[in-house]
Amino acid sequence: MKGKSGSVRVNSLTPSGLSAMETHEKRLDQSSVLRVKRDTPPLIYSPYGESLSLQESFNAHNEGAKRNKAAGKIALHAFVQFPTEVPLTPENEQRMLDEAVAFINASHGGRAVFRARLDRDEAGRHGVDVFYAPKYEKVTRRGKVVEDWISLSKFGKEMALARFGERQKKAKGPNSGLFEPVVDADGQPVMERCDSPYFQGQALQDLWTAHLREKMGLEWVERGKKKVGRDPDRLEPEEYKLAEDQKKLQLSLERVDMEREFLAAFKSGEFTLKPAKKPESLNGAFREKPALSPERKERLRLCSKAVCPEVRMTLNEILADKLAQEEKLAELTQREERLKAQEAIIEAAKAEAKAEVMSGLKDDYSTLQRAWATNEATYSVDTEGYWRWWYEAERGTPRHARVNACFESVGGLVGWMAKRFEEVMNEVVRYLTPAAQTEFKNEWIDALDRGDAPEWWAPGDGPSGVTGGSGSMSGLVFRK
Repeated sequence: MKGKSGSVRVNSLTPSGLSAMETHEKRLDQSSVLRVKRDTPPLIYSPYGESLSLQESFNAHNEGAKRNKAAGKIALHAFVQFPTEVPLTPENEQRMLDEAVAFINASHGGRAVFRARLDRDEAGRHGVDVFYAPKYEKVTRRGKVVEDWISLSKFGKEMALARFGERQKKAKGPNSGLFEPVVDADGQPVMERCDSPYFQGQALQDLWTAHLREKMGLEWVERGKKKVGRDPDRLEPEEYKLAEDQKKLQLSLERVDMEREFLAAFKSGEFTLKPAKKPESLNGAFREKPALSPERKERLRLCSKAVCPEVRMTLNEILADKLAQEEKLAELTQREERLKAQEAIIEAAKAEAKAEVMSGLKDDYSTLQRAWATNEATYSVDTEGYWRWWYEAERGTPRHARVNACFESVGGLVGWMAKRFEEVMNEVVRYLTPAAQTEFKNEWIDALDRGDAPEWWAPGDGPSGVTGGSGSMSGLVFRK
């Protein structure tokens, strides 16, 4: 009958149990994380407000109602299982949620359900979690009507009693050790009401099968097999503890495997981490090239939920350190770029200033060179034995100031060149024949008259013994 039958399992919830159910709904507990198979949100029935949580829905449902204050249980949780042969479509999923709510309300007074949920991220998607606390109008012995009274057992007992009525009580015989019918002192059978949790469960299963067939039109549905005994399916304490430990171990191993897969994907670059709002949260971004498949992305999202809080915090600390180092490096890089830009500006200014200076020196050199070549300025040894430039133009004129500036900047260089020229010329004249010396002297005097050659008036001013400027000349004197 697998796939053709449905079932309803009901548990009572304490305040801590209700809180645990909310944690499970939010996928904050370890078992729910490991059961997640896909990233699909659940369908929620929340009659008191879509934005309310499970606890807030219970508070809204409980407001104004009275209950037995001594009772430790505050609500009921029914897991309503539909036949797995029902096709999974968006329409069928919504209908399963609606029908589960309708069934629990119909069988528990009409005002019972305060929240229901159909999970769509797990392997099984044919079950609906229904949370309810049945309300009814309670009439006191004096006839007073209390509008809202909550009872977790009233409707279940009435349901079982209506279906099974009474039967003769049985008890274990002291001699035989077997369960035997109980009779009173007159030999009459002692009757008992069939409203225990066992009978409540049987009645609920019968009604649910009828609902599937009659209300939903699933005529092919078969009722699940009844249990042979009334005892709950349980193990001895030692066996139960061992089984629970094995489950915990298996969950831990699965979590470790998923955590390792997550870290391996992070190391290989399948995704990167971004700063998270909380240190225990993970905020990732998948790489774009090569892009990951949707299935791989979904798998990594599930694996991220299995990462323990300590590892999450460590990853975020490493990310924070890395970002801080990158910011510091970026700051140093920007500072270095600014310094380079400033150095470039300084070097450009230096180059520009140097070019200006060189241009000025070149202009001064050309000016003084022309002044010397045209006898506008000359140099000689002064009375104290120093080489000095002389300028005979009228003082105070712009031209006088200009040539004086050239004396200051490049006068030494031009003077040195003139001195070297004189020495070279004296060496040349020294080796000329008398006739050549006479010809040289005459040509030089002619050049002086034309203004095409420098004029020397004393030793140190030019070739030894060459004078002129007005056609005058003297004999050549050779240095020995």
